[in-house]
Amino acid sequence: MITSPPHFIGIGAQRSGTSWMFECFLEHPEIFMPQKEMQFFNKRPLSELDSYLAKFTEQAKVCGEITPDYLSSRTAIDGISKACPNAKLIIILRNPVERTRSSYSLYKERNVTDITSLDDVFTSESVIFTKSLYGEQVEYLFSRFNPDNIKVVFFDRIKTEPLKLIQEVFAFIGVDPSFTPQSATRNFNASSVGFGSKKVARRLTLIQNYLHKRAWGRSILNIKKTAWFKAYKHRLVTKNQPSANENAKYYPYFAEDIAKLEKQIGTKVPDSWKYGNL
Repeated sequence: MITSPPHFIGIGAQRSGTSWMFECFLEHPEIFMPQKEMQFFNKRPLSELDSYLAKFTEQAKVCGEITPDYLSSRTAIDGISKACPNAKLIIILRNPVERTRSSYSLYKERNVTDITSLDDVFTSESVIFTKSLYGEQVEYLFSRFNPDNIKVVFFDRIKTEPLKLIQEVFAFIGVDPSFTPQSATRNFNASSVGFGSKKVARRLTLIQNYLHKRAWGRSILNIKKTAWFKAYKHRLVTKNQPSANENAKYYPYFAEDIAKLEKQIGTKVPDSWKYGNL
């Protein structure tokens, strides 16, 4: 039994659904999270640990945080292993090609990369690419922690069985697994209805989050459940998605690392991760 916070930490991966999980955790009455993405173990020295721990003020609850950059940072993993060796760790892993593509789009949007093409992301082995090498990261993680304290889930399940997934995670961290967060089944993807504009997509996301936190706003968001909206969204998503051929050439970059990941976690990754090898 872990008696002092943080009791759990979501450590990644970046661009893999950690914001969705954060929203689900916020709704659970037995969970306390000080803020989103505390960025302590990857950016602050352990000499400041007391200031980090002081943020977990509701110690009667199960306390935790989610910072998706921890998984790819050995400095962060080492720091967590020293400061919180018994914490439960949660990892969401997304198809590595899709994660890399999503991360590259975000970096370009924020002007934090000089890379001018997705091809160069892979050939230059940039950090955008290496963050998707989960096998390497999980191998190091397992060398520092008891694997029984690590929960690995796949991003695909957020689409196919979100409630079952989050309730499994609730059980893993030791809170009531029967709780049903409204955020679990939120399936509005602002980026897919942003009419090709990142700025529009961002604003739609902010509006959606505002409405979702209010009863009257949730009634407005019921529009998502209508057949015409689902059909409209499907057309936009299909239009904006890269073709199979566009993605296929990138899968070989991950074949060796995926094999390493499967060996570490003792289960197969989703078939969609190996499109280039089928």
